[in-house]
Amino acid sequence: MMDFLKGTVTPKDWAATAGILSVTAGVVVAFFFMVHQGQRKEVGLIKADDQQVFADLTEARRINNEIE
Repeated sequence: MMDFLKGTVTPKDWAATAGILSVTAGVVVAFFFMVHQGQRKEVGLIKADDQQVFADLTEARRINNEIE
């Protein structure tokens, strides 16, 4: 490792760099599949509920206008 400070890069240094990059890539992929995908499903459900509520509100306004 002291060779690294002198300007030479050894295969051991490259292996450490590859290991760090592999772990980082693994964390990013795990986040995407575990957290991001789950949140996308929840957002889809919330949007569907929102559309239903909006349709109900529109119907209620139409009925209210007919009463008056």
